[in-house]
Amino acid sequence: MAQQFSLQRLLQSKLAQLFNEVAQQFSVLRSLFSEVAQLFSLLKPLQSKVAQQFNACKGQIANCAPQFLKLTQHCSPGPLPCTPALNLFSAAFCLTPGSKIPAYTAHPAGRIPVPTELWIDTLPSAIGDILLVSDGASLCALDFADYETRLLTLLKKRFAAVTLTPSTNPQGFSDRLKAYLAGDLHSFDAVPVSPGGTAFQQQVWLALRQIPAGTVATYGELAKTLGQPTAYRAVGMANSLNPIAIALPCHRVVGTKGQLTGYAGGLERKQWLLHHEGVYLANPGSIQQELALGL
Repeated sequence: MAQQFSLQRLLQSKLAQLFNEVAQQFSVLRSLFSEVAQLFSLLKPLQSKVAQQFNACKGQIANCAPQFLKLTQHCSPGPLPCTPALNLFSAAFCLTPGSKIPAYTAHPAGRIPVPTELWIDTLPSAIGDILLVSDGASLCALDFADYETRLLTLLKKRFAAVTLTPSTNPQGFSDRLKAYLAGDLHSFDAVPVSPGGTAFQQQVWLALRQIPAGTVATYGELAKTLGQPTAYRAVGMANSLNPIAIALPCHRVVGTKGQLTGYAGGLERKQWLLHHEGVYLANPGSIQQELALGL
């Protein structure tokens, strides 16, 4: 009997100890739940701020590239709400967890239309005002002021959107052009250029720099230097689209019989540039014939 009573007392003691430990665990859990509640309370204002920032970013994306906004228009139902607080990454693209990000739809021209800043200078000359455009490192356009529309068209085709900032002597290019016009025929030879264009056009345009000042080459001869002797018509077409006159000297290319042929800046200018470099073609009446035909 005494032994049974002793065992009962021991069991009661163990149970009391167990209940005490359980109570302590509940106290810890209560404290933990309290901390979690405080954390959620702190996150609530953050959720609002994240949502505001997200909406602001969406607005900027919409202004910058409307096609990119399609990434935010594929929200599908799922186990978690599509909100910045619960899943910031998903919210950024309006996707539920586990969803695949939709493919990016590129701008029709293949570029996001963010304006590219270029620097432009205008130089007076004996053959009219010359427009010189730099990208900050290289010469990317040079044309005559009365062909400004063509210059802008070629730049927009290449860069999609451009901002032309007036500049005096960008990268020293204007001074080098002035030196050329003053008689230093080699001052413009090594100016860095960035014409854009197709791979074939670039081949043609850079080959123009191999024609020394004071000499000329025919379209056929230029085609041969490229290893494509039958492509003289394509060479002529590339010449007509040359975006950097004088630096890429397409004025040094003449017809098969040494006559003046079409020049985007006008035949009078082509003749002036060749005379400036000491070239006098054998057929002095060819320019009048070309002008009469409207070539």
